[in-house]
Amino acid sequence: MPTTNPPDQNTPPQPTEAASRREFGAALRDLRRWAGLTQKDLEAAHPMLTDSTISDHERGVRLPRLEWVHAYVTRCLRHRDPQASRPQLDAEFDHWRTAWTRLEHTDAGQTPAVPAQRVTGSPEASPPAGHSESTPTAPVSEPGSRERSPRHPWWRSRRAWVIGGAAMLVVAGGVIAAVTSLFDPNPPDTPHPVHASGTVENLLGVEGIDLDTNNRADQEAPGVDISPAATSTHLNAMANRVTFTVLPAAGAEERQRCVKAVDWMRQIPNIYDLTEGRNICVITDEGRFSMLTITKRATAATGTMNFHYTTWN
Repeated sequence: MPTTNPPDQNTPPQPTEAASRREFGAALRDLRRWAGLTQKDLEAAHPMLTDSTISDHERGVRLPRLEWVHAYVTRCLRHRDPQASRPQLDAEFDHWRTAWTRLEHTDAGQTPAVPAQRVTGSPEASPPAGHSESTPTAPVSEPGSRERSPRHPWWRSRRAWVIGGAAMLVVAGGVIAAVTSLFDPNPPDTPHPVHASGTVENLLGVEGIDLDTNNRADQEAPGVDISPAATSTHLNAMANRVTFTVLPAAGAEERQRCVKAVDWMRQIPNIYDLTEGRNICVITDEGRFSMLTITKRATAATGTMNFHYTTWN
């Protein structure tokens, strides 16, 4: 059964019937080709979209995290239609969110659970595997007799098989949960813990801030994520993996707002345009989402930045 619309139509491909992570990955690949992008194009557009993860997710090696899917799908849609509005992008992404949620909840394509042991209370139940039909059985005692049946080893009893089967299911469930947590330790619907936060006042053009460690240092120091330019109005990404974007409206410092952000860049041209309350989303050098909130508008008279920030794991 096809999982996407034909890639040459005007309607973006969607994972409408994706029943496995492989079909979901094929839908992602069809969307990228429909948008006219290569894997290298996507890798250059967003720090989350590395060439290796794109290849793995498009082949269905594992189910990507929802925030990764959002970055991938949004970039493809933006490339095909740069004028697409935020409501249009959100409505189109809802198709992907629905398919992803279905696969995530059913563990489609994941390690299968250990099948339950066949247990029955009927005396005519088949003996366990390896128990020969010729194995002597205990004689039937007459009513009122004190004679006891000979004891079999504990592992031959039906009760032992029931207990053993239950134990295997418990262990298997723990293994599956542990493996799943490697791919997504914080599912999208659960809160992500705060890694660092702080207030920065009068950040000079020769200074920078490491949003992962709260370290305020020279702008060239290792680990510094952002720094205002000393001779211009720019805000610059310092470390290689850092990128940021200005959110269109002021709001609370919430990680999910950064997950849904678009138009990531390495330089903000004019920090003087950022009024109190405006937010900047940053992906730090260590790969975390961070959000800055301007607490005092920068001016040519001061040439410094004032903001509060929160960084999440």
